Amino acid sequence: MRPAVYGFSGVPPFWPDARPVGPLPLDNPFGPRTRYARLNPAVREVIYPGGASYANGQWVISFGINDEHCALAIIPHTDVLRFTRPVTSPLGLAPAPHEPSLMTHR
Repeated sequence: MRPAVYGFSGVPPFWPDARPVGPLPLDNPFGPRTRYARLNPAVREVIYPGGASYANGQWVISFGINDEHCALAIIPHTDVLRFTRPVTSPLGLAPAPHEPSLMTHR
């Protein structure tokens, strides 16, 4: 499983302002074994995001695992920043510097 994070500005048109440079450390607390036959045998393990919330310097991330389980992870914002880099000019248009975003918390 190799989950990544993207950041977007906090105002329309919500330009991307952070791109992944490595996977987030989201562990599978249930291990690689599954209870049921895989829905897609070509996929060994899968993780899919459910949502994320930021407060007090930490992210709470909800995610699904292998179409069988749900999990929560708490990741410090500093860890999220280690796995992202700023995007300075998406589509040739840079967001205004005052727009709130993932990068605002650097």
